[in-house]
Amino acid sequence: MIFWVLLFILVVLISFVLAMQSMRNFREVPQAQEKDYGLFLIRKTINITADFLDQLHTQILKEGLIVSFERLFKGSESTLVLFAPRKITQNYLTSLDLIEIEDYTDVPKEDILGFEMGTKSSDYKNNRNLQNFFGNFPKLAVDETVWWQLIIMAKKERFFEVLPRMIVRGRDLIRAAEIEKKLHHLAGGFLIKIPKPYSTGQILQFYKQRSLGKDMHNPTFTSNEVLNLIRLPLL
Repeated sequence: MIFWVLLFILVVLISFVLAMQSMRNFREVPQAQEKDYGLFLIRKTINITADFLDQLHTQILKEGLIVSFERLFKGSESTLVLFAPRKITQNYLTSLDLIEIEDYTDVPKEDILGFEMGTKSSDYKNNRNLQNFFGNFPKLAVDETVWWQLIIMAKKERFFEVLPRMIVRGRDLIRAAEIEKKLHHLAGGFLIKIPKPYSTGQILQFYKQRSLGKDMHNPTFTSNEVLNLIRLPLL
């Protein structure tokens, strides 16, 4: 009798551990993205403001929608794209001068390095140094590329839960690794590379899916803070 009781307790404990592990690996992915979502080049980035993000927050909060801002660097050039539901982007076709583009993420996983970022729990309420964020990016050669992806989901009280993700492509993997290392600590060390048991291929897949992994290291940002992470500073 005691044996069966102990066996039952062991099964319950194992089930609990597996359930917790499953929750840690849970990722929210935009639903029916091929039909309802589109990828848009933003040609009037000057109109990406805190007020715009406040409006976007209201629009995506009710339905729990996921949106991705992606700043693409190649050499000294940079562009900003938006992955979002078409029913939302149609409201900004003129003000942001949006043009729908093909997805650019079809690259061999062997050609890239990638990682996800987050915050240290001890720094979460302090040291929110997000000013001049892109001033900390390394200088790239003309054939080197960095993709900076900021996944956002609206939370209550006008906050966004975010997951930053980075993909690096260099002349070779040695050079790419040098660039990647310089990107491990950004925003004065507030955002750091979070060690996670994912391969480069998995990170690339998460990037393509624009998935939001639920993690204790995901920060929550105000509209002004999100703005610092997607818009280049005015010269």
